Amino acid sequence: MLLFPAIFVLSQKPAATTELPVASQWNATLAIEAPAQVAAGSPFSVLVKGAAPQSTVTLQVQGNYGPRTFTTVANGQARFDIPAADWAESGTLTLLAFADEQVGVNQLEILPDVAVDPVDTYVGPRTVWADSQDFTMAVTVPKDTFGNPVADDTAVAYDVTRANGQSQKFTSKTRGLLSYITAFSTTTSGRSTIAITSGDANGTEESFLEVAGPPATITLTPQDELPLADGRTLLRLRTEQLFDQFDNELPDGIIADLLVNKQDTIVRRLQKTVQKGTVEFTVEAPDEASELTFIVAINGVQSEPLILSFETAVNNNFSATSWQLQDGEWVTGIGEVVTAKGSYIPDGAVATITHEDRTYEGAFLEGLALIETPFDPVGKNVAVLDASAIVTAAKTEKPEPRSRFAALLERKGERK
Repeated sequence: MLLFPAIFVLSQKPAATTELPVASQWNATLAIEAPAQVAAGSPFSVLVKGAAPQSTVTLQVQGNYGPRTFTTVANGQARFDIPAADWAESGTLTLLAFADEQVGVNQLEILPDVAVDPVDTYVGPRTVWADSQDFTMAVTVPKDTFGNPVADDTAVAYDVTRANGQSQKFTSKTRGLLSYITAFSTTTSGRSTIAITSGDANGTEESFLEVAGPPATITLTPQDELPLADGRTLLRLRTEQLFDQFDNELPDGIIADLLVNKQDTIVRRLQKTVQKGTVEFTVEAPDEASELTFIVAINGVQSEPLILSFETAVNNNFSATSWQLQDGEWVTGIGEVVTAKGSYIPDGAVATITHEDRTYEGAFLEGLALIETPFDPVGKNVAVLDASAIVTAAKTEKPEPRSRFAALLERKGERK
């Protein structure tokens, strides 16, 4: 709309006077002269031509971080000196000039400088399988001194040093602000490092781990003499040293599962972690004679089944005698109970009497156990692990004064 009056005036003949022409008789479009490219952080000058003498010229510089405005008075042309500190951000600048009803537009490019320390580097994943198939990536974002990502096609050198001391060198050029490489694993486990340079700039050395894959085989063996089925004795089971298919020892922290099977049913599941290339489990002996199968599973690999037969701990050759206490309760003394190997049944093992759907218990101490009941237990069955005996009546009113049963009663506070 503003151009039509100016064009109309310019088409007329000049008036025969000595008066200066008005602003509308000057060019409607301002010419902006500026360098096509400027290095980030460098000063530059802009000339605006075509404005009427003594008119106010406004230059607006628009970049990625908003507009900045400069104003001066035209004297044949308007010169604007843009200080270095004003435009350190790389990218395209749009220059807009205004003078009365005139306007001009131009563009220039702020170019990033070379990369400076430190070069930002990112590596991930940080852990890969040492199988020559898995891989990690290293990504760098080189920046100049003003924080601008460097120009595309800037070379970045990567030096990857493996756990076995071998070095691999890669070069990648920046594209879309960054550069990257893909580093495949080797078949040797350990820590690998990545050093980065771009021109004279360096980055922090980063690292990643190449770890052993699933074990090639798993062998499980008992570490103790096989105990009897006493429900208390502990048995250690340990794997042989664990190596993957490339003879790398499995690292600490790998989870291993122990499955305990009885007649094709899993009766117990334990979980431990690899320590120093092996896994050790501790299991309790069963409380009855049985055959158990033990299988270790690590990362989808299972051991050969380890089959162990636990023999009866207690034979049916112990006695159970009951006495009636002064308060009307009965106490049944069981034992001495010894195992098939001739030693006392483990302390803490339990003897039980069942009566009217209720179970009464007593724990063993040095081969003896006491069970207190509110009923006469004579004729009842006493179970100790997978052995049993029938309760009989005592021939005396109470245990012999110096007998072990009497001492056991004293410990219970029943001084009879």
